[in-house]
Amino acid sequence: MNAGALKDRKVWVPRALVVDPIQGPYAHPILSTASRLSIQKPDDLQRRLGLLSMEMVHEHRMSVMNALTLEWDALAYVPSLMIVSCEHIHSRLRTANDLAHAKALLAPFCASFRVVVYLRPQWELAQSTAITALRQGAAEFKPIPDFETPNGFDSVLGVDFEHFDYFNLLQRLEDVFGPDAIDARLYEEDELRSNDIVEDFFDRMDCPIAGLPRPRRENTSLRPEAVLFLLELDKHLTGHPSADAIRERVLSFLSLAYSGAAQAASLDDIRRFMTGFTASNEAVRRRWFPERKALFSEPRLEGPPALNDGPMFKIFVELFCRAIGAN
Repeated sequence: MNAGALKDRKVWVPRALVVDPIQGPYAHPILSTASRLSIQKPDDLQRRLGLLSMEMVHEHRMSVMNALTLEWDALAYVPSLMIVSCEHIHSRLRTANDLAHAKALLAPFCASFRVVVYLRPQWELAQSTAITALRQGAAEFKPIPDFETPNGFDSVLGVDFEHFDYFNLLQRLEDVFGPDAIDARLYEEDELRSNDIVEDFFDRMDCPIAGLPRPRRENTSLRPEAVLFLLELDKHLTGHPSADAIRERVLSFLSLAYSGAAQAASLDDIRRFMTGFTASNEAVRRRWFPERKALFSEPRLEGPPALNDGPMFKIFVELFCRAIGAN
């Protein structure tokens, strides 16, 4: 949407790291798929690209490096800033070696690095992960992960304890990119410029975006009735030949009409979950946020609401009316 305006500001957002440079979305997961080399076999992201062996992953890395170089050579301006956005730096590049591979991939085009990391309370990250899992077809909504498994891995949410260990994450980034490169931020409205993360990020980059058009928010949380509706829908879609297409259309509607706070865990469950990160969060506070008394504010929740079938039936009627073109 703002490719031309960013180019005028000499900002390069590389398309070679986008899965589909024409259609988007314009996040950069290819940074992860071309840098995660420390594993024994390709992960799910790499397999989605058809990379079925580590030999293919290494070939993929070389092709990505070539594509970046070609894109750089074709630029009609000399960028003052290269922006790469990739949440998989957190979730997939979990070794110093893989992070070093990512840095090496970008180094030919960068004189220096700045790693902007937004941290939110672990229970909020868990809830967001639960909504993402639900959008992808999970059979249950699980706002608090369970690490009491044989391998310490929650298979529903696809996460383990380390996924929420922010001190470990920041230390890893610092070890690879250097302490001066780390710009740790809190994902709280009163901590963000204009209470907006997009505004805040570009402000950190000294790149004003006032007046530029903004896309609508995507991948938002869902209200409790939408969560329950999706869970019921998935039960009835099992084995249906058009299940994916139906879910996609329903999700598109719910994301617009029923975005909002998801059904959270109880306050007691949240506090128990957060206790596991007390030491890590305190280490983060001392190192990066010494002016704060605590890294995160105390959660204030009533607990999950009690719902009956009424709100879900309302969603069904709305969807049915849209399907038949009725008001």
